[in-house]
Amino acid sequence: MCHTPQLENARIGKDSFDFNPSFAEVKQWLLDDDLSIGNFETICAGAEKGFTGYPQFNSPDELVTALKKNGFDFLVTANNHSMDRGEKGLTRTLEVIRKRGLGYTGTFSSQADRDSVRIMDLRGIRVAILNYTYGSNEPLPDKDRAYLLSLIDTSRIRNDLASARIAGAEIVTVYFHYGNEMYSDATASQEAIIDFTIQAGADIIIGSHPHMIGKTRFFKTSGATLDSGFIATSMGNFFSNQYWRYTDAGVILQIELTKDPASLSLREAEAARDPKQERRSSGIRLSGIRYLPTWVYRGTNSGKKKHIIYPAERAATDTTLTWLNLSSRRMADEALDDTRRMLEGPGMTLLRISDAMRGPMIFSVPFDSLMREVDLLEADSNYLEALRLIERYEDQFPDQKFRIDKERVYLDFKLGNIDTVRQSTPEEHQQERIDEGKEQALPPGNTRVIILGSGNPNPDPHRSGCSIAIVVNDVPYIVDFGPGLVRRAAALSPRYNGPIKGLTTKNLTHAFLTHLHSDHTTGYPDLILTPWVMGRDEPLEVYGPVGINKLTKYILKAYEADIRYRREGEEPANDIGWRVNSHEFSTEGVIYQDTNVTVEAFPVDHGSWPNAWGFRFTTPDKVIVISGDTRPCGKVIEYATGADILIHEVYYQKGWEQKTPEWKTYHQHHHTSTIEVGEIASKARPKLVILYHVLEWGATDAEILEEVHSVYNGKVVVGRDLEIY
Repeated sequence: MCHTPQLENARIGKDSFDFNPSFAEVKQWLLDDDLSIGNFETICAGAEKGFTGYPQFNSPDELVTALKKNGFDFLVTANNHSMDRGEKGLTRTLEVIRKRGLGYTGTFSSQADRDSVRIMDLRGIRVAILNYTYGSNEPLPDKDRAYLLSLIDTSRIRNDLASARIAGAEIVTVYFHYGNEMYSDATASQEAIIDFTIQAGADIIIGSHPHMIGKTRFFKTSGATLDSGFIATSMGNFFSNQYWRYTDAGVILQIELTKDPASLSLREAEAARDPKQERRSSGIRLSGIRYLPTWVYRGTNSGKKKHIIYPAERAATDTTLTWLNLSSRRMADEALDDTRRMLEGPGMTLLRISDAMRGPMIFSVPFDSLMREVDLLEADSNYLEALRLIERYEDQFPDQKFRIDKERVYLDFKLGNIDTVRQSTPEEHQQERIDEGKEQALPPGNTRVIILGSGNPNPDPHRSGCSIAIVVNDVPYIVDFGPGLVRRAAALSPRYNGPIKGLTTKNLTHAFLTHLHSDHTTGYPDLILTPWVMGRDEPLEVYGPVGINKLTKYILKAYEADIRYRREGEEPANDIGWRVNSHEFSTEGVIYQDTNVTVEAFPVDHGSWPNAWGFRFTTPDKVIVISGDTRPCGKVIEYATGADILIHEVYYQKGWEQKTPEWKTYHQHHHTSTIEVGEIASKARPKLVILYHVLEWGATDAEILEEVHSVYNGKVVVGRDLEIY
């Protein structure tokens, strides 16, 4: 895919682009195979149409040039973006692909082109490739030109498989574009079409569209030619600007086929080509499946912003790549771990970066690079990680003396003066996070979940106060009012070049409160007043537990001088937007409903605190459950069962074990550990768990997730401010 930031980062002139640097780090794996296939999910409609990213793609021809130069041989082109620029855009894309010497299937320029089976002879093995999509974001081709786009249709699939066999294909690979975006689990409809395609005689089935890596499996059936068939349900994102966890990961699959020398007699070969006869073994076996996890770096290298596809292992471990800061390496390591967790198993072999390196890879770290990393950790106040990093490499520097204390990481060295370089301050880190939020491509559907604040009562400068925004059809619904929520929302609004129209400040008109603790309410005056100052011309509607009316009354009382001055002074403020209609609820059930959402409240157990609640939001395309502050609670499981997203508070179990008895008791009675969240998720089985109100206590995201995954094998992410789901 080619989102707008990728497009701009590849620009070298007004209408000229160079995408080669994006593929340079994985080129060797693509060039070494007999046939490298990629899913081309964009359009090349020409410069005169204007180059654009999501939602209607139009990419420069240079992208196809780079794909060919960096090892791709064949592109599957049937997907939901095939018609982004209409029929002319589709056919021009095929012209660009043909001129650069790549094969293609899935979209076609004529009926004859559609009827031509793509069969490649790979060292004596004849392999056919078929490609289908579930549909298109834009109107489909006219009926008399239905051949332009290959849609999933069981009759068509059966006929195409038969045609491929008649044409001499020994192996048939089917590539589907299907499933639910942002979910790696196969849907019932995916499983149904997979089962049908297996029975129709496919040997290998590959999938895309969810933007996350899915499960793989092997199969045996009388209809397949191979001794064992293979399915990869979803390949993730190889090249895109989607950077949140799971969507920044892709994979290169190497499928090795071996043909026995004396495989078939002439009679057996003729029988194999007759779809009416039972096929026998072709003497071709699936001799190996290897996988290379990949990760997309989004950042600055040599003073220029770039998107670079790395083998995830190299990005995570090779500290000679000095432009990758610790945060980037952690993301790469997560991608590596997530991919391995999804794909490892019998018959699957992990490709290590040493398997294809043309020269020795040196992992010893230069002293100045080590100093940069420690300096970065110091800026993050992450002293434990700094100590671990020093311990890892200190044997390489016997003449250096390292020490650490509670306030600052110190590096004392005896060999001359080395100029240390601070990669970024905490403020710069936060700005990078805001910039990333502005650039990210939005998840599909009409519902967005935005982490405005993932923090807790501790004043962590990288985690704003607890607050979630659920935006449906550009209407925002705010849950909890932790400090900083309005500015976090503004950071993703169009006024500040963000992608979420609904987070325009004056649009903040509906809000819901889980409970009255200060870390959930100190942003309430900001939510009342700032959107009014920015033009909100309707009252703020707030729904909360008993006590919200009193809190609202006295906030307005405290600010009455400010409100009066803005209303009666020279400032042209309206007399409506400062007003608040607060609605108290005290019973379980539906507390709010409009055309976008139905909001249900349910009681949770937050120690002895009265009136603590969680919420379930049901929108046209998602069910989202927010736990609020709670210890393990049966109501959360009840309302989150089968939900699309469960947002749950958490504390780090190993950190809790180091607390005093008094604090252990408090947290155990008021909050939920990583292990307990995993147990809750195992019972509720939501499609995604987002952890927030995170009590890290020195843990990394990976350590928190490791504890959750010790009891739960589903998708879990540690939420960060400004992330969009």
